[in-house]
Amino acid sequence: MKEAVEIAKLRLFLKLVATVEADYRKPNLGLEPLPDIDFNIRSGNSLVGFATETELQKGLTYTIDGSFWAKTK
Repeated sequence: MKEAVEIAKLRLFLKLVATVEADYRKPNLGLEPLPDIDFNIRSGNSLVGFATETELQKGLTYTIDGSFWAKTK
């Protein structure tokens, strides 16, 4: 469910913001940029492990260590 993924991202964002103490003497209140969680939390088929068909094709093209795997007939 894409809605559940968005809710999870928002809850994590709010938790991160709630744990930070602002320092009004520093630029940007002393806050560091929040991590980009879009790469780690995605909707998809958890049984397959890929979120899109493009990712599946790319996963089938490369080996686990990242080297190119050529199909042989």
